[in-house]
Amino acid sequence: MFHRLTIATTAVIALVILARPSQGALVYDSAGFEPTANPSRFSSGALEGQDATFGPWNTDNNVSTASVETTTIQSGVQAVRVDRAASVHGDQRWSIFKPTTPTLRYLSVSWDQNVSQTSLAGVAHGPLFGVEAYDDTGGATVPLVGASFVDSATGTVYYQARTTGSLTSSGTAVTFGRWNHFALQADFNTGTYQLYLNGSQIASDGFVDPGITGFSDAPLTTVAYSDGIGANATASGTAYFDNYVITTSATAMPEPAMLGAVVVPIILVARRIRRRALR
Repeated sequence: MFHRLTIATTAVIALVILARPSQGALVYDSAGFEPTANPSRFSSGALEGQDATFGPWNTDNNVSTASVETTTIQSGVQAVRVDRAASVHGDQRWSIFKPTTPTLRYLSVSWDQNVSQTSLAGVAHGPLFGVEAYDDTGGATVPLVGASFVDSATGTVYYQARTTGSLTSSGTAVTFGRWNHFALQADFNTGTYQLYLNGSQIASDGFVDPGITGFSDAPLTTVAYSDGIGANATASGTAYFDNYVITTSATAMPEPAMLGAVVVPIILVARRIRRRALR
Protein backbone atom coordinates (compact mmCIF):
# COMPACT_ATOMS: atom_id res chain seq x y z
CA MET A 1 0.00 0.00 0.00
CA PHE A 2 1.30 3.45 -0.89
CA HIS A 3 0.68 6.63 1.10
CA ARG A 4 1.52 10.13 -0.19
CA LEU A 5 3.18 12.55 2.21
CA THR A 6 3.35 16.36 2.04
CA ILE A 7 5.04 18.75 4.48
CA ALA A 8 3.95 21.91 6.41
CA THR A 9 4.82 24.20 9.43
CA THR A 10 5.54 24.03 13.22
CA ALA A 11 4.72 25.47 16.67
CA VAL A 12 5.39 24.44 20.27
CA ILE A 13 3.00 23.39 23.05
CA ALA A 14 3.31 22.82 26.80
CA LEU A 15 3.43 19.42 28.49
CA VAL A 16 0.35 17.91 30.15
CA ILE A 17 -0.27 14.38 31.48
CA LEU A 18 -2.39 12.05 29.32
CA ALA A 19 -4.82 9.62 30.92
CA ARG A 20 -5.63 6.29 29.27
CA PRO A 21 -9.19 5.82 28.02
CA SER A 22 -11.57 4.31 30.57
CA GLN A 23 -14.15 1.49 30.37
CA GLY A 24 -11.99 -0.39 27.90
CA ALA A 25 -10.29 -3.68 27.21
CA LEU A 26 -6.60 -4.37 26.85
CA VAL A 27 -5.44 -5.49 23.40
CA TYR A 28 -1.69 -5.41 24.07
CA ASP A 29 0.57 -3.97 26.77
CA SER A 30 4.34 -3.99 26.29
CA ALA A 31 4.72 -3.53 30.07
CA GLY A 32 7.31 -0.91 29.29
CA PHE A 33 9.48 -3.40 27.37
CA GLU A 34 10.67 -4.57 30.79
CA PRO A 35 12.35 -7.90 31.57
CA THR A 36 9.91 -10.23 33.29
CA ALA A 37 9.74 -13.83 34.41
CA ASN A 38 6.95 -16.37 33.79
CA PRO A 39 6.87 -15.53 30.96
CA SER A 40 10.12 -13.86 30.02
CA ARG A 41 9.24 -11.03 27.63
CA PHE A 42 12.04 -8.59 26.76
CA SER A 43 15.81 -8.68 27.08
CA SER A 44 18.57 -6.46 25.70
CA GLY A 45 19.04 -6.87 21.96
CA ALA A 46 17.08 -6.76 18.72
CA LEU A 47 13.33 -6.17 19.18
CA GLU A 48 12.24 -8.55 16.44
CA GLY A 49 11.33 -11.98 17.76
CA GLN A 50 10.88 -10.78 21.33
CA ASP A 51 7.76 -11.14 23.51
CA ALA A 52 7.07 -14.53 21.96
CA THR A 53 4.20 -15.35 24.35
CA PHE A 54 2.14 -12.29 23.39
CA GLY A 55 3.65 -11.68 19.94
CA PRO A 56 6.24 -11.91 18.63
CA TRP A 57 7.43 -8.58 17.25
CA ASN A 58 8.15 -8.63 13.50
CA THR A 59 9.95 -6.33 11.08
CA ASP A 60 9.71 -5.66 7.33
CA ASN A 61 13.35 -4.87 6.54
CA ASN A 62 16.89 -5.55 7.74
CA VAL A 63 18.58 -2.21 7.14
CA SER A 64 17.58 -0.05 10.13
CA THR A 65 17.49 -1.41 13.68
CA ALA A 66 15.28 -1.48 16.78
CA SER A 67 16.82 -2.77 19.99
CA VAL A 68 15.77 -3.12 23.61
CA GLU A 69 18.28 -1.15 25.66
CA THR A 70 18.87 0.25 29.15
CA THR A 71 20.41 3.67 28.49
CA THR A 72 17.55 6.05 27.57
CA ILE A 73 14.30 5.08 29.29
CA GLN A 74 11.10 6.80 30.33
CA SER A 75 10.34 4.44 33.22
CA GLY A 76 11.57 1.11 34.52
CA VAL A 77 14.90 -0.17 33.23
CA GLN A 78 14.36 -0.78 29.49
CA ALA A 79 13.05 0.96 26.37
CA VAL A 80 13.34 0.48 22.60
CA ARG A 81 15.91 2.41 20.57
CA VAL A 82 15.19 2.82 16.84
CA ASP A 83 18.06 3.83 14.55
CA ARG A 84 17.31 4.68 10.94
CA ALA A 85 20.21 3.73 8.70
CA ALA A 86 21.75 6.30 6.35
CA SER A 87 20.29 4.61 3.28
CA VAL A 88 17.53 5.12 0.73
CA HIS A 89 16.43 1.65 1.86
CA GLY A 90 16.34 2.58 5.55
CA ASP A 91 12.53 2.86 5.96
CA GLN A 92 11.44 0.18 8.41
CA ARG A 93 8.62 -0.91 10.72
CA TRP A 94 8.41 -3.14 13.80
CA SER A 95 5.02 -4.53 14.67
CA ILE A 96 3.11 -7.00 16.81
CA PHE A 97 -0.06 -8.35 15.20
CA LYS A 98 -3.28 -8.18 17.20
CA PRO A 99 -6.13 -8.53 14.68
CA THR A 100 -9.20 -6.98 16.27
CA THR A 101 -12.77 -6.44 15.13
CA PRO A 102 -13.81 -3.60 17.43
CA THR A 103 -16.86 -4.18 19.59
CA LEU A 104 -16.30 -0.86 21.36
CA ARG A 105 -16.28 2.50 19.62
CA TYR A 106 -12.64 3.47 20.15
CA LEU A 107 -9.27 1.79 19.77
CA SER A 108 -6.26 3.68 21.10
CA VAL A 109 -2.53 3.20 20.75
CA SER A 110 -0.43 5.09 23.31
CA TRP A 111 3.32 5.32 23.72
CA ASP A 112 6.14 7.46 25.08
CA GLN A 113 8.65 8.77 22.56
CA ASN A 114 11.97 10.61 22.82
CA VAL A 115 13.51 11.87 19.56
CA SER A 116 17.15 12.84 19.15
CA GLN A 117 17.78 15.81 16.86
CA THR A 118 19.24 15.11 13.45
CA SER A 119 21.81 17.78 12.60
CA LEU A 120 23.53 16.89 9.34
CA ALA A 121 24.97 19.15 6.68
CA GLY A 122 22.52 19.62 3.82
CA VAL A 123 19.65 18.01 5.73
CA ALA A 124 16.74 20.38 6.41
CA HIS A 125 14.42 17.58 7.53
CA GLY A 126 15.50 14.45 9.32
CA PRO A 127 13.97 10.99 9.29
CA LEU A 128 10.44 10.71 10.66
CA PHE A 129 9.77 8.56 13.74
CA GLY A 130 6.39 7.51 15.07
CA VAL A 131 3.52 5.02 14.98
CA GLU A 132 1.04 4.02 12.27
CA ALA A 133 -2.19 2.02 12.64
CA TYR A 134 -3.32 -0.49 10.00
CA ASP A 135 -6.21 -2.82 9.17
CA ASP A 136 -4.33 -5.78 7.71
CA THR A 137 -7.25 -8.15 8.27
CA GLY A 138 -7.76 -9.33 4.72
CA GLY A 139 -7.78 -8.31 1.08
CA ALA A 140 -5.05 -7.38 -1.36
CA THR A 141 -4.33 -3.98 0.19
CA VAL A 142 -3.41 -2.90 3.72
CA PRO A 143 -5.49 0.19 4.53
CA LEU A 144 -3.99 2.80 6.82
CA VAL A 145 -6.13 4.04 9.71
CA GLY A 146 -3.84 6.92 10.69
CA ALA A 147 -0.30 7.90 11.57
CA SER A 148 1.75 10.12 13.87
CA PHE A 149 5.32 11.16 13.00
CA VAL A 150 7.97 13.47 14.48
CA ASP A 151 10.49 15.10 12.14
CA SER A 152 13.86 14.51 13.81
CA ALA A 153 15.32 17.72 12.36
CA THR A 154 12.54 20.18 13.18
CA GLY A 155 10.52 18.46 15.92
CA THR A 156 7.28 18.96 13.98
CA VAL A 157 4.49 16.45 14.69
CA TYR A 158 2.72 15.33 11.51
CA TYR A 159 -0.38 13.27 10.77
CA GLN A 160 -1.62 11.81 7.47
CA ALA A 161 -4.74 13.27 5.89
CA ARG A 162 -7.79 11.31 4.82
CA THR A 163 -7.92 9.95 1.26
CA THR A 164 -4.70 11.61 0.04
CA GLY A 165 -2.36 10.43 2.80
CA SER A 166 -0.78 13.90 2.71
CA LEU A 167 1.56 14.46 5.63
CA THR A 168 0.13 17.52 7.40
CA SER A 169 1.55 19.55 10.26
CA SER A 170 -0.40 19.41 13.51
CA GLY A 171 0.89 22.90 14.27
CA THR A 172 2.90 21.55 17.20
CA ALA A 173 6.47 20.45 17.82
CA VAL A 174 8.34 18.54 20.50
CA THR A 175 11.53 19.33 22.36
CA PHE A 176 14.39 17.06 21.39
CA GLY A 177 15.91 14.76 23.99
CA ARG A 178 12.74 14.83 26.12
CA TRP A 179 10.10 12.15 26.63
CA ASN A 180 6.62 12.97 25.33
CA HIS A 181 3.42 10.93 25.59
CA PHE A 182 1.53 10.25 22.35
CA ALA A 183 -1.78 8.58 21.58
CA LEU A 184 -3.55 7.72 18.35
CA GLN A 185 -7.28 7.12 18.85
CA ALA A 186 -9.43 5.48 16.15
CA ASP A 187 -13.18 6.18 16.26
CA PHE A 188 -14.90 3.34 14.40
CA ASN A 189 -18.32 5.00 14.62
CA THR A 190 -17.29 8.09 12.69
CA GLY A 191 -14.35 6.73 10.67
CA THR A 192 -12.01 9.33 12.15
CA TYR A 193 -8.82 9.34 14.18
CA GLN A 194 -7.36 11.78 16.69
CA LEU A 195 -3.79 12.44 17.81
CA TYR A 196 -2.86 13.47 21.35
CA LEU A 197 0.40 14.90 22.62
CA ASN A 198 0.91 15.07 26.39
CA GLY A 199 -2.83 15.13 27.03
CA SER A 200 -3.83 17.66 24.38
CA GLN A 201 -5.60 16.76 21.16
CA ILE A 202 -3.47 18.18 18.36
CA ALA A 203 -5.12 16.72 15.25
CA SER A 204 -8.24 14.96 13.97
CA ASP A 205 -9.07 13.65 10.52
CA GLY A 206 -10.82 10.82 8.71
CA PHE A 207 -9.24 7.40 8.33
CA VAL A 208 -6.53 7.71 5.70
CA ASP A 209 -7.79 4.84 3.54
CA PRO A 210 -11.34 3.63 2.82
CA GLY A 211 -12.59 0.19 3.74
CA ILE A 212 -11.39 0.14 7.37
CA THR A 213 -13.36 -2.49 9.29
CA GLY A 214 -10.94 -3.48 12.03
CA PHE A 215 -7.39 -3.21 13.34
CA SER A 216 -4.36 -5.41 12.90
CA ASP A 217 -1.24 -3.64 14.12
CA ALA A 218 0.40 -0.31 14.94
CA PRO A 219 4.08 -0.48 14.01
CA LEU A 220 6.90 1.58 15.42
CA THR A 221 8.01 3.31 12.22
CA THR A 222 10.93 5.25 10.79
CA VAL A 223 10.85 6.66 7.27
CA ALA A 224 12.95 9.19 5.36
CA TYR A 225 11.53 12.67 4.88
CA SER A 226 11.95 12.34 1.13
CA ASP A 227 12.31 9.37 -1.16
CA GLY A 228 15.51 9.39 -3.21
CA ILE A 229 15.76 13.20 -3.19
CA GLY A 230 19.06 14.62 -1.94
CA ALA A 231 20.52 14.26 1.53
CA ASN A 232 17.10 13.96 3.22
CA ALA A 233 16.61 10.53 1.64
CA THR A 234 19.69 9.05 3.30
CA ALA A 235 19.71 10.94 6.60
CA SER A 236 20.17 8.80 9.70
CA GLY A 237 18.45 9.40 13.04
CA THR A 238 17.52 7.95 16.42
CA ALA A 239 14.40 7.82 18.58
CA TYR A 240 13.34 5.91 21.70
CA PHE A 241 9.98 4.30 22.52
CA ASP A 242 8.57 3.13 25.86
CA ASN A 243 5.24 2.14 27.49
CA TYR A 244 3.53 1.04 24.27
CA VAL A 245 -0.12 0.03 24.91
CA ILE A 246 -3.17 -0.78 22.75
CA THR A 247 -6.66 -0.60 24.28
CA THR A 248 -10.30 -0.47 23.21
CA SER A 249 -12.81 1.77 24.92
CA ALA A 250 -16.45 2.82 24.94
CA THR A 251 -15.49 6.40 25.79
CA ALA A 252 -13.16 8.85 24.08
CA MET A 253 -10.11 10.51 25.52
CA PRO A 254 -10.62 14.07 26.75
CA GLU A 255 -11.08 16.42 23.82
CA PRO A 256 -9.67 19.87 24.64
CA ALA A 257 -9.57 22.58 22.00
CA MET A 258 -7.24 21.96 19.09
CA LEU A 259 -3.95 23.78 19.45
CA GLY A 260 -2.89 25.55 16.27
CA ALA A 261 -3.81 22.80 13.82
CA VAL A 262 -2.84 23.53 10.25
CA VAL A 263 -5.93 23.38 8.03
CA VAL A 264 -4.29 23.94 4.64
CA PRO A 265 -0.79 22.41 4.45
CA ILE A 266 2.05 24.13 2.62
CA ILE A 267 3.18 21.44 0.20
CA LEU A 268 6.97 21.26 -0.04
CA VAL A 269 7.61 17.67 -1.07
CA ALA A 270 5.48 14.61 -1.71
CA ARG A 271 6.44 10.94 -1.54
CA ARG A 272 4.85 7.54 -1.39
CA ILE A 273 5.66 5.12 1.40
CA ARG A 274 5.27 1.42 0.74
CA ARG A 275 4.48 -0.80 3.67
CA ARG A 276 6.26 -4.13 3.31
CA ALA A 277 4.87 -7.39 4.62
CA LEU A 278 5.51 -7.68 8.34
CA ARG A 279 4.56 -11.33 8.75
